[in-house]
Amino acid sequence: MSRSLRLGGAALAVGLLLPAPSAMAAGEGTSGTANYSCNLTAGGNAPVTVTLALGNAPDSVKPGQTLQLSGSVTFGFTAQTSIQTQLLLASKIGVASADFGISAETAGHTDRISARSVEAPEVPAVKPLKPFSVTAKVVLPAYKVPASAKGDVVLSLPSAATQPNTVAKSPAKVAFTAVLSQTGLIHKRSMACVLSNTDTAPLITRIPVTADASSSLGGAGGSVPGGPALSAPSQDALPPADASPQASSTEAQTRPVFEAIPPSTRHSGVFLPAWSLVVVGLMLPIGAVLYTVSLRHRLRLMQLAAGGATLDPDTRRRS
Repeated sequence: MSRSLRLGGAALAVGLLLPAPSAMAAGEGTSGTANYSCNLTAGGNAPVTVTLALGNAPDSVKPGQTLQLSGSVTFGFTAQTSIQTQLLLASKIGVASADFGISAETAGHTDRISARSVEAPEVPAVKPLKPFSVTAKVVLPAYKVPASAKGDVVLSLPSAATQPNTVAKSPAKVAFTAVLSQTGLIHKRSMACVLSNTDTAPLITRIPVTADASSSLGGAGGSVPGGPALSAPSQDALPPADASPQASSTEAQTRPVFEAIPPSTRHSGVFLPAWSLVVVGLMLPIGAVLYTVSLRHRLRLMQLAAGGATLDPDTRRRS
């Protein structure tokens, strides 16, 4: 056996023993790239390559699960844009976007996840005739996987024309807009981008949707992890069909005669019982008699104090 054959056999054996690399390890993240055609202020039409890298894409998701995605986006410009930057005497250039986002599609339902903010710090402008790029951090808002999700959750770069064009009248809607910040004669240049005709599927990643654990509990019974199996009740354990009238009759017999007054039938304000009215009616004449006796006694005492002077009310009226 020649030496080359022995080396080939050893390499084959090592290849069979080593495990095959996974498509995407947990926490490794993934990225997608798409080409856009952009209207640029003081620059006409400019091609821009956008690459979005997600650093925390999960291996799988469940219906109803909430995702918090983040990563970075890189805007790549051609040498033509570099020449325009130099002609405008720019020494630094940056990119900011207020409506950049991605799309999430599953089971025929598509959601747009707009980034909170995309702002790349200014970088030194390169020499003419050389392409350049700027990179910004991207933090996406929380995305809740629909309860009807199945198959995959497909994350893609912006493709649908949903944002107003801030540069030109045509087209009226674009995929996203941005602003080039630069030093020099012009400090800000608006940019409105649509997906290039050569890019029809700006895919970032596909996240498989796994069945929810609660969906395994069927109508005929299921199992709960760590617990006994659930089974449907037997017909012997169910009450007979004619048990309801007897139960209602027994309940009516055992119900107390004196029940609390429902709150809806109670009157607001002060409540006086009927016997209190009788007491008040008796106290009024008794009080009047006692008051008259007391008054006459006081007049009598005044007569005695005055030395026998007539202070009787009847005598005062006659005089």
